[in-house]
Amino acid sequence: MAALGPFEDRPTIAAAVSGGADSMALILLLERWARARGGSAIALTVDHRLRPEAAAEARQVAAWLTARGIAQRSLTWEHHGSGPRSALQAKARRERYRLLTGWCRRRGILHLALAHHAGDQAETVLMRLARGAGIDGLAGMSTSLAREGVRLIRPLLLTDPRRLRASLAAAGQAWLEDPSNRDERFERVRWRQLVPPEQRVPVALAAAEIGQERRRREHDLADLLSRARLGPEGDLDLPPAALLAAPPALALAALARCLIAVGGETYSPRRDSLERLLANLEAGGPARTLGGCRVAVQGARLRVTPERRAAPAAKGRARAKNPAPAPHQPLVPGSFTVAKLNVNIM
Repeated sequence: MAALGPFEDRPTIAAAVSGGADSMALILLLERWARARGGSAIALTVDHRLRPEAAAEARQVAAWLTARGIAQRSLTWEHHGSGPRSALQAKARRERYRLLTGWCRRRGILHLALAHHAGDQAETVLMRLARGAGIDGLAGMSTSLAREGVRLIRPLLLTDPRRLRASLAAAGQAWLEDPSNRDERFERVRWRQLVPPEQRVPVALAAAEIGQERRRREHDLADLLSRARLGPEGDLDLPPAALLAAPPALALAALARCLIAVGGETYSPRRDSLERLLANLEAGGPARTLGGCRVAVQGARLRVTPERRAAPAAKGRARAKNPAPAPHQPLVPGSFTVAKLNVNIM
């Protein structure tokens, strides 16, 4: 836990607890860690109302934790879900994070722990590799990140899930089995069956090393983007000399961030499109459009403007959909190791 800090004195930390083995082990470990520092841990259980037994499972989690003196709260997703199962699952994931971070934010809780472990990390890396992800994708999930004003932390990201189950068994703590974890309709389940248990931690360790490189590059990217200026109508200026002098991978990443900031798209354009745009800029070519933006060198500035301007009557209200990427210092990378079978978070 020290690598994921700093934490306040007498910390209160929330944890997402579904009742599965991983999250049950997480809340028991967190409660012990927080209590030793004069603080407390609280479990948050989300009922997505996607399965009829979910409400009963949330009550079971509450009963288990209450018996151990651990606070628990159940959060319910009110919805009228319909449509393809895959789309519903993705929407449920978004709503789960919205409910969890919203609850923490309203109560001034700064940290929300998630139970992703080495197996989850290995699956994530292999799924991204199969999709042709670059180095950022191969870094897998981050050990910590900010979301909606709350820090999400993953203390177990290098922990073998077999150790978590052994810890629960030693503590006499039961857990729930989610049938979706065996449903081969889900891509992650199919990958899980292909990853030998003994390879989970090595893959997660490799992802952690790649993550350190990613954080170094994020620092360089933040430094480059600190020279950008976003105008009141969403125009972005950046010195072209700084962009063109940067290593190609860094220049492409900077271009992608600028296009997302001005164009308001959720995702970056394809890499090959970014490469053609960068080559055009290097050759001093004419203005080009990409990602809902017009990109051109005008004098000593590279200007990125929204491709579609608002109508004259609405001109005063025109704004970029997303704010400029704020330069920031990346989180300090850290590691989490398990010395004994009954996992200790130090």
